[in-house]
This record gives sequence, C-alpha cells and structure tokens, in this order.
Amino acid sequence: MRSLTIAVLTLTVFAPSAHAADPASAIAKAKAEITAGNHAAALRLLHEATAGAAAMTELKQRSAALSAIHFYSALASSSLGDREQAAAELRSFLLYSPGSKLDATRYPREFVTLFNEVQRKVQRGRENPASFDDAYPGYPPAEASSSWPLSVWGASSEFIILASAEEREQWGHLSDDDARRKFIDAFWAARDPEPETKLNEARIELLRRISFADVAFDEAADDRGSLTDRGRVFVLLGPPTRVSVRPLSREEAPWKPQRTIDSGNAMEQWTYFREQLPKKLPHNEVVFRFISDGGSLTRKMLHDFLSEKAFMDAPAALRRD
Repeated sequence: MRSLTIAVLTLTVFAPSAHAADPASAIAKAKAEITAGNHAAALRLLHEATAGAAAMTELKQRSAALSAIHFYSALASSSLGDREQAAAELRSFLLYSPGSKLDATRYPREFVTLFNEVQRKVQRGRENPASFDDAYPGYPPAEASSSWPLSVWGASSEFIILASAEEREQWGHLSDDDARRKFIDAFWAARDPEPETKLNEARIELLRRISFADVAFDEAADDRGSLTDRGRVFVLLGPPTRVSVRPLSREEAPWKPQRTIDSGNAMEQWTYFREQLPKKLPHNEVVFRFISDGGSLTRKMLHDFLSEKAFMDAPAALRRD
C-alpha cells in the first residue's frame, strides 16, 4: 500500500458502489459539512457511507474509500472534542494508508497533534509488537461486507476458506441464483452459534475478519490479503494473544540454502491460547510461525504438526453441527 501526503483526500480514485448510496458523494458532502462547522452532520454522512464503501468489489477502490471515511471521521470527532474516537478513527485510517503525512497548515492544531501522536504510537507498535493490536492496529473494523455476485460467490474468500468438501460439491451443482441464495443462507446458518437470535454473530465476525485481512495482510498488488497464509489463519481463528517478530536464523529457513539467508528475513510468531480458539479445537495453545523470504512482504506459514492440525480442523470447528 502506498503512502500519501494528506492535504485534501481526493475522491476520484474510487467508483460508486452498486450496492448502496455513492460513497464519493457522501464523503464530499461530509467534507462540506466539516468546512461549515457542522461536524455532527458530517459524522452521520460518513457513517452512512461506510456500508457502500465496504461493499465495493475492487480492493483498491474499497481501501481508498474507507481510508477517506476514517480520516474525515477522525477530523470531525476531534473537532467535537471526542479525542478517543478520533484516535480510533486515525488508527483505522493508518491501516488503509500507512506512512501518510499530514499537511499541518490545513488542519486544526489539536488534530495535527493527535495525528502525529497516533502515527508515532502505531509505528512503535509495528516495529516491536507485543500484541496483535500493536502489529496490526485497527481491528475490529466497523465495516463488514460480502459483495460477491451470486453467480461467482464460490470465488469469495468466505467460501474458499470456510467451505467443506461437501459444500464445494453442492455449490458446483447449483445452476440458478435462487438455489445459490438458499445455499448461502444455509451456509451461514450452519455456522450461527445462536440460531435463536436475530443476528448471525459468526457471519458478522467472519466477514469483519475478511475485510480486515484483505488490507492488513496485502502481500501483492493483485492478491486478497484474506487468502494469504496469515490471512487464512486470522479469518479462521481471529486475533492471536501474542505477536512477535524477530530476525530469522539460518537454521529456520527450510526452503532456502543457508548461504542465501540475509538480514531481510524475519519470523513472525502468533500465539493462541485456549480462550482464543474455537471450543471444538482441543488445544490449550497453538503457535503459528510465518517466515518472510528475502525481506519481501510475503510471509509463508512454517508447518508443524500442531499448527497444521489446528489450521485444517478450524473450518469444521466453526460449524454448529
């Protein structure tokens, strides 16, 4: 993801969503309300724009829209004196636009001070993380959406990561949208831990994880972060209790000759304890290790028996039956 200098965030980089009101229009109106001093009205507009932005199918457009929404929500919240909410919005903004620089001449002094404080704290956490929130600030996001058309829903991250072999076979035999719609309803119902309630909490949580993972674990321009090794583990198990990153020793790079190991390699370790794991998984602790190759953004999971088993068993463990 590219960094940017923020003067006035442009809205021409993303297209209107077909699933909700045009986010670009809503954000433009919110900016006008902020300029007029109507900060509460701006926040309402930005909140209403979130669903449309989250429903965008193109990841770069979605990230640009949500980045703008979080930035201006932070600005409006700060102007209303809600420093805590403004800081939370800035953390989410920096997820979508890391390394951003603020043009201090264009914004109130209080907001500039807060922006710099949040940015420094986020940077320190990423450099020496002790928790998931240090390494990947901004979770859980307010937005959670699945915007795949019915005909190609089988290519969605939720289906790819969660579907059983039986469900994959069933999906392949569906020939019309009505049957696909019923299948998707049944798919999520099977993963609803409390079917007697109106909301499917598991569906909301899993789609939130996917939305977050698509951005937080973006390793290549054309890949979905939710389908990377870190992304898949995160979608299945959620935030780990502990995260650590350290240099990789020569002995810890099984797929590379030792002579090629350099200072750009690192190992990222995620530790899950009993309370973070699905109830059906029998483990008290599971550790996942991800190794970077030559200093690239890509981090591949290092497979061992326990982590591999937990990873393979997790999709079934999320089902109610």
